[in-house]
Amino acid sequence: MRLAARSAKLSDRLIEHSIHNARHLVETTYDNLQLTWDGAQIQARKYMPSLKKDTPQYVDELLGMAEGANVNYTELAVVNGLEAVTTDALHLTKCTSLAVNEMNTADGHVLVAHNEELAARLTNPMCISFMLKQKMNQPL
Repeated sequence: MRLAARSAKLSDRLIEHSIHNARHLVETTYDNLQLTWDGAQIQARKYMPSLKKDTPQYVDELLGMAEGANVNYTELAVVNGLEAVTTDALHLTKCTSLAVNEMNTADGHVLVAHNEELAARLTNPMCISFMLKQKMNQPL
């Protein structure tokens, strides 16, 4: 077998293995993420319109990899966006974000807050990860 053919087979196996590992990770962390493999694919598909618009070259690369390895494109997209997909899952079920512009606060400040309910369950009743309050047009 020629070197190029062996290299292509190895690449295909690595892609398949990466998808298998990502699926296993998502499925075995369901209690924390509340995310199924199907849900992870739905989350990954949500990124596709902006990826196609902003970075079409990466979409083309992923499509080519999926086609060449004969794997599902969306599953490969989950692998490549696993951090974003799992972070989204945590934010959908385990925390809350809030932003209020200066026109809707009593003192004319912008208010941004984020809490981690998962962390709160492990420690205190509420854990504020960050809160920013500032006047518009003033440096942080």
